[in-house]
Parts: sequence; structure tokens; C-alpha cells
Amino acid sequence: GLPLVSTPKNMLNATLNWQVLDDLNVSLVGEVRSKRFRGTADVQGPQGPQTVELYYKSYELLHLAARYQVNDNLAIHGRINNLLDENLSTRSCLLSADELG
Repeated sequence: GLPLVSTPKNMLNATLNWQVLDDLNVSLVGEVRSKRFRGTADVQGPQGPQTVELYYKSYELLHLAARYQVNDNLAIHGRINNLLDENLSTRSCLLSADELG
């Protein structure tokens, strides 16, 4: 059968933590996703009509987080997702002449 739609075959998450001060912690989070199945399309190939699988391109994101412990009862958390402002909404799918055969 076909892969699940929009589910990457491989994923990787990694976090680097830095204890800046006793009360301040900063984290850099990396997120990597391999290509994701989008669906199928009927196209005209070199040997006539054929069905091809379409995939969204792989991507990598960075996130920055911080936590400040104000006192024993209060901590302030903040996080910036997509630190490098990658635009994932305009990603095209993978489909080239090489993939058609």
C-alpha cells in the first residue's frame, strides 16, 4: 500500500540545554523531517500515462526556548518556534522529469 499522507518516514529531534545562571536556562531545539507522502497524480510520462507518488520536500527547523525561575513558586517560560523563519506553507512537492522515468 501507499504511505500515510503527510507522515515523514524519518524524524529527528535534538535539544541543547545551557544553564546560563542558576535561575536561567536556554535551550536550542532542532527538528528534522524527511520527505512526506502527499498523494498520487496521473501524468503523461515517456511511455504514456502513469501514476506517480508525490512527496513534500524534507525540512529542518530551529526553536529557541528560555526558562527563568523567579522563585520557588514561579517560573517564566518563553519559546520562539521556527527561529530562522522558514516558510513551510509554500513548499512544493517533489516531482521532476527524472522521477517520471
